[in-house]
Amino acid sequence: MKKIFILCVCIFAFSGCLKRELPSVNFYELYVPNKTNHCQKIKQYHYIGIDVATQFNSKKIAYKKTANKIEYFAKNQWASSLSSILDSAMIEIAKNNCISLLSNGNMESLKIYIFDLHYNANSNYAVFKAMGEFGNKQIWSYQQAKVENGDFDEIIKAFNTAIINGFNEIFYENIHK
Repeated sequence: MKKIFILCVCIFAFSGCLKRELPSVNFYELYVPNKTNHCQKIKQYHYIGIDVATQFNSKKIAYKKTANKIEYFAKNQWASSLSSILDSAMIEIAKNNCISLLSNGNMESLKIYIFDLHYNANSNYAVFKAMGEFGNKQIWSYQQAKVENGDFDEIIKAFNTAIINGFNEIFYENIHK
């Protein structure tokens, strides 16, 4: 009898939890258009990898309402870790810049550091800050992309623009300076 009473109490206590619907989560990736460049020369680098700051390297998409506090969107996430997504995008952007990234070789090395990637809720901009390390040479990029009015897809488009522009700047500065 005592077991039946406890079972009834448990069913009654948890019945409210069973009827609640969990919010759906939307997953996002970056899109890098494939440019058909007619490369006269392909520059090769020993690609060491990409290093993303800990507070951004997850599936969570970061935003800031104040300068010193990072928050994360609850219903919107990256499809995989940010380092994985940026690594894939960076490889495509490198190809678009006539650059081949090799996992080994006796050539100049390349490592990418991502220091910031967030949506600024006050200014309505996507913010991207990175550094490319080509051997001993460091090239910095700070990009902002305006978020057009609309749904969350517009924030992702702005991230996409800021990231592509940032990686393009890093590659261009290394090749042309």
